[in-house]
Amino acid sequence: SQHWRPGSPQCRGRARREDTKTRLLPSTTVRRTQESEIKLMKDIKFFTAELEYQRQELEKGEQFPEGYDTEVNKLRQQLLHFQNDLNQIQERIAQQKSRAI
Repeated sequence: SQHWRPGSPQCRGRARREDTKTRLLPSTTVRRTQESEIKLMKDIKFFTAELEYQRQELEKGEQFPEGYDTEVNKLRQQLLHFQNDLNQIQERIAQQKSRAI
């Protein structure tokens, strides 16, 4: 580390560089914040469009006449059946635990 006399040209030059760094730091931070905000806005637009697309696709899938068996409906029924079985098993386990206490 060099030691310069106060008021020397080297010391004044270093002070100017430090002052420039101090002034640039907030603008850099602002720029990064703005870039992050722009990216988030783009993400919002993308996810909003994706959500709308998926909603429309879901509506298309639900427009089949009642009783119309599609693979999706069969899988939905199977999933519901398994979920109901799981709920019953969990309830029985909870009842057994409460009796054991």
